[in-house]
Amino acid sequence: MKKTAIIKASLASLVIGTGLFTSTAQASEISLVRHTLGLDQKPKQTQQNTNVNKADREDKNVLLGYYTQQTTELTNLTGYTKDSNKLEFVPKGGVGETLVTVSPNSFSKYKTDDNGNPGLDVFVVRENTSDRGTTESSIGGVTKTNTKSYKDPIKTPYISVKTTENGVTKDESLNGINFNKEEVSLKEVDFKLRKLLIDQKGLYKSQYSDGTIIVHLNNGGRNTFELHKKLQDNRMSDVINSTDIQYIEVTLTK
Repeated sequence: MKKTAIIKASLASLVIGTGLFTSTAQASEISLVRHTLGLDQKPKQTQQNTNVNKADREDKNVLLGYYTQQTTELTNLTGYTKDSNKLEFVPKGGVGETLVTVSPNSFSKYKTDDNGNPGLDVFVVRENTSDRGTTESSIGGVTKTNTKSYKDPIKTPYISVKTTENGVTKDESLNGINFNKEEVSLKEVDFKLRKLLIDQKGLYKSQYSDGTIIVHLNNGGRNTFELHKKLQDNRMSDVINSTDIQYIEVTLTK
């Protein structure tokens, strides 16, 4: 019999055999057994989770600066692979270039020959903001160019925003997001939604600097963005079909 099983059996015999703690000695022995088994320790899971959340929180002023900077949308360009994780795009005018870092899973689908990868769009958010050279560095945001032209936006999703003030929960809808691409990157979805929340709800400017954005899909799936930190680099290369977006649910907290 294992040590822990023997200890448990001893504890059970003490309780069953006496019905009650008939002496201080028995109570002390049972206390020792409980300590040995770890039964008198308080759970630590909640405290650990709290510490993790605090550790990955980013400064709201840094987030505000990132999500209010100017963006660029490149369309129908050819991307050429570079190194082992980058695509290089040269504008049709031939001035400047954009170097985009993509996730390993995304990079593997691109051709590495001299013909490159035609028919690509890029949602560019400049990462090297301190470098004002001719090369822009961005992460993810690469999608296929539309297969046809559209007169109206392809998708204008319903957006609900929930806030709580003085114990009163308020639920309202926001307008202003149109997706004009058949395929859209999570980078673009995340950036445009946060920019909307900054402009209309004061995200990172007022009391709201935390919460979640949940993009619900028609197939029951979802993509969640945590507002206390920037979207993870590896997720910026993920793409979804804009028509698959069912609705968007936002919860803002302090």
